[in-house]
Amino acid sequence: MMKQREGGYLLLLTLIESIVILTVMTGIFQLSFVNYTQARRELIRANALAVAEAGADNAIFNLNQDNSYAGTNTICPLGTSGANPVVLYNDNVKGRATYENCVTAGTIPNEKIVYATGKVYLPASSPT
Repeated sequence: MMKQREGGYLLLLTLIESIVILTVMTGIFQLSFVNYTQARRELIRANALAVAEAGADNAIFNLNQDNSYAGTNTICPLGTSGANPVVLYNDNVKGRATYENCVTAGTIPNEKIVYATGKVYLPASSPT
């Protein structure tokens, strides 16, 4: 009787398949994480834009009430000095959002230029 020769091909094939599956799964995980991060950043950017628009709307509302309204900031155009941000919301779910606005006279009579900026801060318990 001849002794059968075992080559161990099944073990090698299983090892190669496992490496391929692990590589594919790692790529899928990394891609989904990058997409999540990009979507989160886009949501924050959209929230900041909405907060800045709320600041501009507030300035227009106040201008309609009082033509001499100068805004929430003492220096126009907006800068780091003279800041007096208005808190739009501050909670544990959405985080904190502030806006600032200022109004300057334009170059023609009755023209007003409104500057507004919005800032969004993530809640302290946020995962990213």
